[in-house]
Amino acid sequence: MILNLTALPRQVPGPLRRAARLLPVVALALCLWLMASHVSPVDGGAIVAALGAIGPGRLVLALLFAAVSFAAIGGFELTVRRMLGLTGPRVRAARAGMAAIALAQVVGFGALTSALARWRALPELGLARATELSVAVSVVFMAGLGGFAALALSLAQGAFGLTLGLGALSVALILRLAPGARLPGLGPARGAQAALWVLADICAGALVLFVLLPGAARPDALLFLTAYATALIAGFLSQSPGGLGAFEMSLLALLPAIPQDGFLAALLAYRLVYHLLPALVGLALLARPQPAPPPVALQPARGAGRLRALAQAPSGDWALVHQGAQVLLRGAPFCGWLVQRTGGWLVALGDPVGPGRLADLTAVAQVDGQSPALYRVGPRTAAAARRAGWQTLRIAQEAVLYPQTWSPDAAACRSLRRKLRQADAAGVAVTIEPADLPLAQMATIAALWSARHGGERGFSMGRFSPALVRQAVVVLGWQRGQLVGFITLNRGRDCWSLDLMRAGPAVPDGTMQALVAAAITAARAAGVARVSLASVPCPPGWLPRPVARHLSRDGLRQFKASFAPRWQPRYLAAPGRIGLLTALVAIARAIHWPGPLQNIAPPHGDHAAKAFDSAARPCDGPDPNATPAQAPLPVRPPERRPHDQRPRPPA
Repeated sequence: MILNLTALPRQVPGPLRRAARLLPVVALALCLWLMASHVSPVDGGAIVAALGAIGPGRLVLALLFAAVSFAAIGGFELTVRRMLGLTGPRVRAARAGMAAIALAQVVGFGALTSALARWRALPELGLARATELSVAVSVVFMAGLGGFAALALSLAQGAFGLTLGLGALSVALILRLAPGARLPGLGPARGAQAALWVLADICAGALVLFVLLPGAARPDALLFLTAYATALIAGFLSQSPGGLGAFEMSLLALLPAIPQDGFLAALLAYRLVYHLLPALVGLALLARPQPAPPPVALQPARGAGRLRALAQAPSGDWALVHQGAQVLLRGAPFCGWLVQRTGGWLVALGDPVGPGRLADLTAVAQVDGQSPALYRVGPRTAAAARRAGWQTLRIAQEAVLYPQTWSPDAAACRSLRRKLRQADAAGVAVTIEPADLPLAQMATIAALWSARHGGERGFSMGRFSPALVRQAVVVLGWQRGQLVGFITLNRGRDCWSLDLMRAGPAVPDGTMQALVAAAITAARAAGVARVSLASVPCPPGWLPRPVARHLSRDGLRQFKASFAPRWQPRYLAAPGRIGLLTALVAIARAIHWPGPLQNIAPPHGDHAAKAFDSAARPCDGPDPNATPAQAPLPVRPPERRPHDQRPRPPA
């Protein structure tokens, strides 16, 4: 790795910037002092003899460790790119990063050289973005190196106080400089991943030199690692090409027990193996860089195309576009996918609009440096994935009702009728889509529900937010003028999909069943063909029984089964069995530990979104441009009871 401490971001205070410019001068003076006090006259013949004694076996081993180090540099490059929000083919980006570092180690002028090399290898980045990437790589690596040096020093010398100080300094440095380097994707997970790549790079680089040392003169491995990391820091501060001079003098001073002639021979071989040879390979790669990949057919949907896709959405899950999900569309033939990104995966949520092509989705994933997967898709899409050679796994069952024929009087709805009577006895009243939503009360109930259930789920599940609630069908439950619970349903092309179910701590028994029954009645009145009560997990049969019982969520299944739905299988699909398992883990992590909520505003404002929603449902009424409901509407169960006429509380 190579850094350029004189090219600090503008956010760094002026005194620190001026002090950074003096670091090379101070480092050079220190190196001259070390040379005068620790290095004896060099015997050229002895060095040549020591070089010859290295042997081909140790050279091959050093080459292997150098390859491991540069592979770690490539992985580190990809991690920093994700911190910056950059996408692109992973192999091409990692190769560009390795070539840039290899050249910068020999030429010097770290940030400038690596920026020009990256610009040459990835012309679509542009010089400004390539420079930003080079500075970010330097900042993050510098923090990782400081932490590694502190840890190694602590283990070698027992200097735990110094370790804590250096570690705190590294953390403070990266937190202070990260905004200047514009690292919006820097978080604990990616920070840990970057630290592991730095650790692998330093350890592999140290092993390159370690195996080249005379066998009888090799020091303790931990002591050598500490000296190597310290010498790297000295080389970085000197700002000479590859830390030339400062790196060698620091090692000679820190490891005086190693015979000088053998040490200098090992250092010379190290420069050839770890610096000169990779630089020649990097120069060859940059001489004929790989062309940029052609544009993909699927593109992010905006404006009218986004509205058209939402109008034809096969399910209400597409309302997740208001919480960070993205719609990818192809113009001819018109088709698209709803996607989320997590853990290196581009995951399509549910079935596509139109003739969705897996090849198009795979192309987008490759450009983004990710792997494609399908989540909660129906049997037809899963069959298409199997024909394409993907692996599939049934992971859930979706409860689907057909409101035009559904009735709570069916024999299978006996438990539902009992719950409705309990809600009736408790004095629960229902309103649907009032003109003014009680957002403050809804937020309070949502917060209390979240606290009781360990937080809201994410990724493929909606979370409470005004941006999402305003686009949904909202059903409210009241008791004596107080809001006790609510549900929301998202609109699709011909389907309403149950999303949020939030109950207060004192909700009467049967309230949530009453809200869902009212929503089904409203869907029948609106001419909606299907109502989805969402999915329940369907654990694979090979899981241990206690784990499967925990995942199956029997209470949720029992709640939905009381409505006598039709259960339809939903599948996960990914290339390869290992990919299937990896995608499942990444999706489960994103659901249970979601990132910050992203509220995405409607493309043309809330009014335009409402008008679009109603225009997409000509069955809503004679006026297709009317707002779905302007006042609280009574929603009566099919069986008329005296409580149906009870006055409703104001919304």
